[in-house]
Amino acid sequence: MKKVAKTIGAAFCTALFMLSAMPVIVSAESVKSGDYTYEVQGGDVIIMRYDGDEENVIVPETLDGKKVTAIGSKAFQMNGDLVSVEISDGVKTIGDHAFAIDHSLESITLPATVTDVAEAAFQQCESLTTLNFAGDETTWNAITFGSENEAITALKPNYNVELTKQEEAAASSETASSEITSSAAASSEITSSAAASSEITSSAAASSAATSSVSTASTASAATTTTTTGETSAAEEPVSQGSSVNIAYVVGGILVGIAVLDIIYWSVKKTPEVREDDKTNP
Repeated sequence: MKKVAKTIGAAFCTALFMLSAMPVIVSAESVKSGDYTYEVQGGDVIIMRYDGDEENVIVPETLDGKKVTAIGSKAFQMNGDLVSVEISDGVKTIGDHAFAIDHSLESITLPATVTDVAEAAFQQCESLTTLNFAGDETTWNAITFGSENEAITALKPNYNVELTKQEEAAASSETASSEITSSAAASSEITSSAAASSEITSSAAASSAATSSVSTASTASAATTTTTTGETSAAEEPVSQGSSVNIAYVVGGILVGIAVLDIIYWSVKKTPEVREDDKTNP
């Protein structure tokens, strides 16, 4: 029993010793800075992802005071906004698929410090027509390109192109930001104007509705008056007809009376008078 316990103890100690002798692997922590997500390895920055929507991008020389030395795998992949990219001086490697499937990318500018472009870094960049390089032809020919980078290797570079200075890039960024702010302010003014216009339209609509209501009420009142007048006329009509009939009877009676009196008058006038002497002498 004691031998078994010693054996187990020895095995446990051996396992602990082996574990302690193994190297400790610590994963790099991702850091967000503006539109960029990066990792720090050996004091240098590797850009892991760009999340901006700018058409013309200048990759900075530093992020948070640390020098950018690499573009990581798939960092700018499938970005439909990119039209031109300038990679600042100091970047040495461009990872696989870093700019893959960027269909709108037309221009790329590389620094003379680049030494390695990984596999498919510029795969399916069919719009890419301009290649600028800050170094000379010899330096360009020394770069190692992985497979599936025909979009860039088929182009003839423009050599010794001067890169944009970081101060100029910062000024450009501030100008763009200012323009966006001005545009937002103008948009806000337009929105306010539209709101005011909407209120005026609503007021006009309310006024129109009120006028329509008054007009409708007036029409209804006129219709009521017309109806009342019609009813009154219809009620008075029999009375007028009755009066006409009564007057006709009266006039007729008077005429008949006059005619009777006329007949009597003429009858009496035509009867011969009997004189006194005629009475005594039959």
